[in-house]
Amino acid sequence: MASRKCGYSENSASTNSMARSPDDGQTWQNLPLSQCGRTNDWAVLQGQLYVAGQKGVGRWSETLQTWEYPMDGLPIDNAEDSNDRPYVYSFAVRGGYLFAGLAAHGVYVFEAQSETWAAMGLQGLSIDALLSYGDGLYVGTRDHGIYRAELPVIPPVSVQPQGKTVTTWARVKQTTHKRD
Repeated sequence: MASRKCGYSENSASTNSMARSPDDGQTWQNLPLSQCGRTNDWAVLQGQLYVAGQKGVGRWSETLQTWEYPMDGLPIDNAEDSNDRPYVYSFAVRGGYLFAGLAAHGVYVFEAQSETWAAMGLQGLSIDALLSYGDGLYVGTRDHGIYRAELPVIPPVSVQPQGKTVTTWARVKQTTHKRD
């Protein structure tokens, strides 16, 4: 799926191959493979390409022509049998923030200026899909339905009791309709 606006494309022939276009889609150049393993999702934040993978987050550096791995603040344990792996399923972008949905660790937010990730909530849930739409961040979980957090302004508004950021999540209830 190519995007002329951002100049990046995921190669459908490989699950972790990405390409870039320096000339608005006229030509494409394959990027080297990242160390994130299988690419689950990708996003562009402030002109930089980010990939979500089974081994964390990668960011392509146009200047250095290499992958960087901004994972400070993500729950990382390199033990093969650990549930604390930084398996990242999905991304959403809102303003200067990148949101990531992780396996068994909920939602995290990356702030490009500080280069750090912070937990936003839903820890213990696997987040398969994220969508930033209107004033909300919508989260599709593996087994626990859909949630929404209101993010009315950028940066996201939150309360901070005792020095900790809290985001209020509301579960979106399914509306049933009579059929036939």
